[in-house]
Amino acid sequence: MLHFHAPKQLISLLAVAIVALPVFAVPASAAPAPARLDDEVSQRLQTATASQRIPVIVEGSPEGDGAGRALRAESRVLSGGGVVVGSSSLLGASVAELTPSQIRTLADDPSVGRIHIDAEVKATAINDADTSVGGQTPIVFQQAIGATQAWEDGFTGKGVTVAVLDTGIDDNNPAFGSRVKARVDLIDPTHPALGDPAGHGTHLAGIIAAGRDAPSPGIAPDAELVSVRVLDQNGSSRLSTVIHGLEWAIAHKSSLGIRVVVMALGAPAQGGYRHDPLAAAAEIAWRSGLVLVTAAGNDGPGAGTIETPGIDPLVLTVGASDDNGTVALADDSIPFWSSVGPTPDGLAKPELVAPGRKIVSVRVPGSTLDVQSPTHIEGPTTIRFSGTSESTAVAGGAAALLLQQRPELSPDETKALLVGGARPLAGSSAAVQGAGLINVERALNARTPQVVRPHLLPAEGLILALLPLFGDLQGDGPADGHQFGDGNQGINADHVRWDHVRWDEVRWDDVRWDHVRWDEVRWDHVRWDHVRWDHVRWDHVRWDQVRWDGTVYD
Repeated sequence: MLHFHAPKQLISLLAVAIVALPVFAVPASAAPAPARLDDEVSQRLQTATASQRIPVIVEGSPEGDGAGRALRAESRVLSGGGVVVGSSSLLGASVAELTPSQIRTLADDPSVGRIHIDAEVKATAINDADTSVGGQTPIVFQQAIGATQAWEDGFTGKGVTVAVLDTGIDDNNPAFGSRVKARVDLIDPTHPALGDPAGHGTHLAGIIAAGRDAPSPGIAPDAELVSVRVLDQNGSSRLSTVIHGLEWAIAHKSSLGIRVVVMALGAPAQGGYRHDPLAAAAEIAWRSGLVLVTAAGNDGPGAGTIETPGIDPLVLTVGASDDNGTVALADDSIPFWSSVGPTPDGLAKPELVAPGRKIVSVRVPGSTLDVQSPTHIEGPTTIRFSGTSESTAVAGGAAALLLQQRPELSPDETKALLVGGARPLAGSSAAVQGAGLINVERALNARTPQVVRPHLLPAEGLILALLPLFGDLQGDGPADGHQFGDGNQGINADHVRWDHVRWDEVRWDDVRWDHVRWDEVRWDHVRWDHVRWDHVRWDHVRWDQVRWDGTVYD
């Protein structure tokens, strides 16, 4: 039996209507299921030496909030002799380096949840088969997607902040004026890098928001920017660092006005999105109100090459198109290297494509990319690169234009408008281009759609983050239902119309999370497939007021 002492307003808000479909089936009184290893972790165990340390993300067992789960995982890692290198309250996990024997021990520890490989993440810009000398590349991508017409109509991204999770943004670059609102370096917080040692993040920031007077203006030239450095000078890092970047963006989205997050990076998908830690973090950010625009990857033309987090069904995954140096649609094509779906879950990705070949934008003299690609330098302040990174930045700028026009848009609505306004490219299949080439003008002129999301289960990490917010579950199975509140005022969860819950009026700070007896829930018996997630009005949850890291346990 579970007992949850919730404030009266939470009880009254949950008892708003009745439906006859079961939501949860959670038998009581059992220990949590043992940990599961990602396939990549299992494979590493077969080849690693006894002393080799493997980078992993160790989730705490499901009971409690993210901070409590992270502390529990960290405690188990340390007690087993592992090395802790970080933490994620967002996913309730410890970032660690463990030997094979330590991983095997933790895999049977009831205080530990799933163990993921902390995979390498890379920026998705490439040199491409481009041998031309710089200085002559046509700059047409803005006009090709209808951005220049949007500017004439008064939509320039003004008032919208875009967070760029990348290698940083060059300090005091005149292309951005004073529009870089904040900077954080998660690669080396102790000794933050000056600007952008790699040059990749600045190139993308220019595509998004370089000013109208720049040699190559951004798609949203008046948008504001936030630099979240999650990739090093070589354009690499690990999943855990990128997850930390998303956690930072969620925590600061209200104070900085962040509406769009551009993630022109990726790692090979190790399986479906439901067990992917980066996909889970992306879903939490999306549900919190952030439009996540991410790269499909540069691993085409083979099928099944979409990278994470682009494999997640919620995020807007962008492939590349080649405008061939003209505004005309007729000669556009898809570069062979643009990644192609389906995802490991059989989902069609990318949703659309955007110009991504020979894109001219802001240069950082002396940066890694600048030194490695001297023939790509177009002028004193510009350089060209290709990749789905550049395409992602184009789409991120387009999202900013829409959000200026209609600030009330949810992430789902923003994505639907961009996908719905895309124009198919002749000669390319839907598998490689999705709905086609992004077109800002068409999206701005379209009505806000009524979005009906496909019935897909959330990533496990999102479910675990949300469970404390739903309160207590009580009962002996589907026949009995599950009760919220104490015995005198319990509410059957099977009869709650979740889409009518007014989440913004729930006072989360008054919920006594430490009184929920999570250790008695049999998580492996939860019937997640009976949860009608598509009926929950996620856009009404006030995520910015949920104190993920502020829960105190007795």
